[in-house]
Amino acid sequence: MTKKLAKKGNKGFTLVEILIVIAIIGILALVIVPNASKSIERSKVTSLISDYRTIKSAALTYFSDMDEWPEDGAGKVGFVTAPDGASGKWMGPYIEKWPESNEWNGEIIYNCKEGTLFGTDSVEERYLTLTKIPKSVYNRLVEELGSDFVVKDDDTDTTVHLLISRD
Repeated sequence: MTKKLAKKGNKGFTLVEILIVIAIIGILALVIVPNASKSIERSKVTSLISDYRTIKSAALTYFSDMDEWPEDGAGKVGFVTAPDGASGKWMGPYIEKWPESNEWNGEIIYNCKEGTLFGTDSVEERYLTLTKIPKSVYNRLVEELGSDFVVKDDDTDTTVHLLISRD
């Protein structure tokens, strides 16, 4: 019986061949996975910056039409739907849809407050507050937008503010 098997030939892989293939796949995975995760984070940051610029443009257009800024905490109301008492000035919607969350499942909140978040004097500032932002993303936002437009909350490492305008 062993003679019959020897005549047919051995068509299987040896253990050494299988281990070599597994080692090659492991090496490729070590090279590909970190680059893929960096690409994913870059695309998330790009999407976040795009949302910021869209909301900033919408706020500026709202101000141009209404002669006032959207109210603090505005989101859908003001940007997507008309606020109470718009009296025909409102020409929106200024954005198609308010983003419900950022790429890290944190909130995107429009703020219009008097404060010194982006400067030393007490003036009215309009900015977006983003929650659950990783430190690496904060650093990328500073690189992309500049330190004058990005501030990290002192109370937490995960809350970031992006300036829209200040008086």
